[in-house]
Amino acid sequence: MAGLGEILVDQGVLSAEQLAEAERRREEYGGSLAKTLVALQLAGEADLVRALAASLGMPYLQVDGANVDENAVGLLTGPILRDLNALPVGFDEDAALLVAVADPNRAEVVEKIERVTGQRVRLGLASRRSLNDAIARHAQWLDDQDYAHRAGSESTVVPPEETKKPVATVMEEDRSTVDLDDLLKELHERGGSDLHLTTGIPPALRIDGDLMHLDEYPRLVPDELQKMLYAIMTQKQREAFENNLELDMSYSVPGLARFRVNIFQ
Repeated sequence: MAGLGEILVDQGVLSAEQLAEAERRREEYGGSLAKTLVALQLAGEADLVRALAASLGMPYLQVDGANVDENAVGLLTGPILRDLNALPVGFDEDAALLVAVADPNRAEVVEKIERVTGQRVRLGLASRRSLNDAIARHAQWLDDQDYAHRAGSESTVVPPEETKKPVATVMEEDRSTVDLDDLLKELHERGGSDLHLTTGIPPALRIDGDLMHLDEYPRLVPDELQKMLYAIMTQKQREAFENNLELDMSYSVPGLARFRVNIFQ
């Protein structure tokens, strides 16, 4: 297995000459190679974490802004994020939930999140400072969502920010075999706060902070989910989603409620 220095050279962070100089300084003054590289300003925390992830065969996960899928974050609650010091950031090609941690030896994180979400979990490494900042930000956002629900605000399909989009109505054409209105009615009747629709798993409701999968429904496949969501969009909204790969809108179920909808790809 390649060492830290060799990986950093392979990744283009260091030249062979810089690595040799760092090794010489480490032998002269002591300490770890990682600390020596930082002291010499040859590598930053993110560079070292990326190299460590590569050496362990783990993904390196960025946790800033657009790199975090709110649908993944919304599978947990603020207190759980803080307690585990871990952050779901998205899904891999096998539909496993990607969870960022700063320490690779976190088997208890996998166990707890799989139990809470019912999904397979794959850990990835993130820089500790960035991860702590992201956890604080997203945990507060989840707290605000839970507070809004307890205070009697409108339910949401997936955790969005407040928007002022025109209300859309479902057309009869191109309906999915899974009826979105039925799912929203069930959400409303059970007093849930969020409806999560994710490819590879059945629909799920968040009720009192816990995620409950509706196993009586089939696992959602991409074409089926697209058909369901396109049915509630106007043509202009479809075009906006295809251009930006995300969309904020609202949707009303007659006689029930208006729901805020946030769609990500």
